[in-house]
Amino acid sequence: MKVYIDHFPDEDNFVKNLAQRIKSIKDDISVHTFLEVRQKSEREIDKLTKNLLDTSEIIIPIISGNYLSANEKFVYDLLSDFSERNNKYVLPIIYSPSDWSSMNWLVKSKVFPKDGTPISELDENTKEIVLNEFIQTIRNIVTNNNVKPISRPTPNSGSIRKKIVFISHYHDDGDFAELLKLQLEKHGITGWIDSERLKIGQDWRAEI
Repeated sequence: MKVYIDHFPDEDNFVKNLAQRIKSIKDDISVHTFLEVRQKSEREIDKLTKNLLDTSEIIIPIISGNYLSANEKFVYDLLSDFSERNNKYVLPIIYSPSDWSSMNWLVKSKVFPKDGTPISELDENTKEIVLNEFIQTIRNIVTNNNVKPISRPTPNSGSIRKKIVFISHYHDDGDFAELLKLQLEKHGITGWIDSERLKIGQDWRAEI
């Protein structure tokens, strides 16, 4: 599996550490970063960036104000396209404060930290918890990479019933449940998770 981390130079140290942690998940994971790209000539940078985005199954944009203002439009166009694909995972990390709410591909993605608080504003203990959750998400993707994809239902001439899947899970499997929901939605199947839809004291039988 191939992973590409796209980032601004200010985040070099953070990205080096993140890349090492991802590589430790499994020997055959190939991790590339913008550190490699910018060693090339200016003429080659866009071409190599596009190639890495095209050929990577997991793309990790490190979001900062500088990243959002400095990137070429083609990068955002590709990320927007990839966020809709079944065979791509776009997993942004919000590194420092930035106005990303207007970027549709970012809003639709599974961002880390989940509440949108920038990593740079977290204390060390909380930052470590977030990074552990992120690495577990990558591990889940790698583990399930060989699972046969869900086939899209073929619509017929009659009425089409919307398919909804209820995902019930143990607390420790929350990240995997959210990843499953994301994958189902990419195949046109609506999923909902008990923690999102059920309130304290609500009858889960009636809601389902």
